[in-house]
Amino acid sequence: MALGPTTSPIAEEQEEFYDEREVSPTLLHARSMESDVIRQIREASLSPTPISQFLADPDVAHILSRPKKSRRASTNSLRDRAASPKNHDSYHRSERDRSRSKDRDDTSSIINLVLAEEQKSSHRLKTMLRTTTDRLEHEMRRADQAEARAQAAEKRVITTQAKVSISEASRIQAEADASHTKEEMKRVQMLLEATQRDVKRAEEANRRLEEKKRELEKAADKAQESARKYQRLLSEAESNNAEKDASRHVVVSKGYNDGRKHGYEEGYEEGFMAGKDEGYDEGHVAGFQQGRFEGYEEGRSVGKEEGFEDGLEEGRKEERSQVLRAMNTVMNESDERSSVRYERTQEWLRDTSAISDDHERESQRGNHRPSAAVPRPIWLHRRLHTDPVASSRA
Repeated sequence: MALGPTTSPIAEEQEEFYDEREVSPTLLHARSMESDVIRQIREASLSPTPISQFLADPDVAHILSRPKKSRRASTNSLRDRAASPKNHDSYHRSERDRSRSKDRDDTSSIINLVLAEEQKSSHRLKTMLRTTTDRLEHEMRRADQAEARAQAAEKRVITTQAKVSISEASRIQAEADASHTKEEMKRVQMLLEATQRDVKRAEEANRRLEEKKRELEKAADKAQESARKYQRLLSEAESNNAEKDASRHVVVSKGYNDGRKHGYEEGYEEGFMAGKDEGYDEGHVAGFQQGRFEGYEEGRSVGKEEGFEDGLEEGRKEERSQVLRAMNTVMNESDERSSVRYERTQEWLRDTSAISDDHERESQRGNHRPSAAVPRPIWLHRRLHTDPVASSRA
């Protein structure tokens, strides 16, 4: 039986590709020793054993496979056996026993020889395997230590290179700083000379400024006194405006509700009059009488509303004129108001005047036309603390 070549896992791991340019000499030596050990183990595992060599011998195979044949007796022996049957049987048994004993002796000697050789080979292989294992472990430990030392050395080299790079960059930066410092010194020297000339001129100007300073301090004192006075007047005006805004808010809210009610009644009256005319044209006497009665009642209500609206409008105009007169009095005393407050006051006055004009036009149109939609009260979106100077200018 032929034995095929086998490959151990250790041998497969050792057949990997290594780049020798990236491995240290110590690691190369350790790997070469490891390769020698693996090669010896491979040769020992692939070499034929003594028993396989012995069995491969043709003579031994012939002896083991030889058929057992009985010896043919001679003519004399046949005659003797024919003459004496007892002697013939005993002779045949003795010959057969001798043949069997000889075959057993040959086979036993061959088997004993093969087993002895196999035991020697097994013992030798075990010894070689133990020795090889010890050497392999020792070399692997040495390889690990060498690899650790190589990695540490590589880290030290990288650190050294980084330090060298930092030192080189520091040197270049220092040279650049030195050059920049020289240029700065030249520029500072020029500035110093120019500054000395400016100092002389500044000393002369300083004397003139001292005189102006004393004059300005006097003017500042007067201005602060005027500012305190204007601030006091402004606070009083703002407090008065807040109170008037609150009262104006109540009046506008009430006017808005009244106008809304008045518009609803006018719409109802117009629809009612249209229905009454149609009923009258159709000859519906009962509807006409009912409509006349309701029209009379609605006319009385409209008259009351118009009288209330006229009184409300007159009161609003009087209140607005008083507010404008008071604001004009305050604003004439303060000439340094900001333009932003002035613009807000103008916007508020325009919106208020527009609302008042709309109410006046609606009251003059009559009761037979539908009233326009009541706008949103101006107090809901106007800005507070505005400057109403624009009313006098408008």
